Amino acid sequence: MVAAAERIWLGELLNAFAFIGAGGHHAGRDFFGGYCCFNDVAIAIERLREVHGLRRVAILDTDAHHGDGTRDIYRDDPTVLHICLCGSDYVSADGTKVDVAVYRRCFEAGARSDEVYLEAAEAACATRGPD
Repeated sequence: MVAAAERIWLGELLNAFAFIGAGGHHAGRDFFGGYCCFNDVAIAIERLREVHGLRRVAILDTDAHHGDGTRDIYRDDPTVLHICLCGSDYVSADGTKVDVAVYRRCFEAGARSDEVYLEAAEAACATRGPD
């Protein structure tokens, strides 16, 4: 994950898929869960910050479970936009931490359609984060 993020940052790749097994979004500052021992996304972000001067970043978590570890790590960091498409609805006061109950919305629409899911994701991303 870290190498992929760095190669994208350097312009060597346009995108990447990291086949890592369990995602790391349940690993927080001082806890882990859901088979997540290390938060690979947070490690990649911190590497880009320290080595390449990354200032702002957006994380779009599409796992059905809430990314509680990622939220724990970046809860008070307004330079990180964390959008979690999960089972709850929440927006932090500064608008940089957003949960979207996309699965409930799909259920209420009577289908688990890609269209409803993508509309919810797009709406969550449209106007979030610091300028």
